Amino acid sequence: MMFRELMAAFGEKIGLAEPIEIDEDGFCSFDVGDATVAMQGVDEIETLSLSADVGTPPPENLETLYRELLQANDNFRGTNGATLSLDPRTGSVRLCRYAPYSALDADRLSELVLGFIEALANWRLRVRDFRADASFASADAPAQGLDGFLQV
Repeated sequence: MMFRELMAAFGEKIGLAEPIEIDEDGFCSFDVGDATVAMQGVDEIETLSLSADVGTPPPENLETLYRELLQANDNFRGTNGATLSLDPRTGSVRLCRYAPYSALDADRLSELVLGFIEALANWRLRVRDFRADASFASADAPAQGLDGFLQV
């Protein structure tokens, strides 16, 4: 299944009245709260990517936050299978997730997107509320503060 077919099935699954608009580069996006999630299909390698800006942390004591990001990335313990990174141009934290088309259908893509949104909400709150002296919740603990983030 190629990206456009996958997105058509996904749109039907989540009950969209109109097809998802995909540009010539295989790119589409949607807003969740005040965040934008980008989806792109790379048909040459049959892989879908999800990405979003998590936010820009305050410049003080970044070592503590960076340690938390690395710990969350370890075996994806705190990211629902995604990866946290740092945009070298802006200093903003990014969340990215990749999946081969062969592992996806409309149901699995729905699960993947919801898991990505959950991780995004959790990390947006963490980066926004970052305090160097704050203790970081266990990466195995469920995400907090998601009430009202996604209305389905």
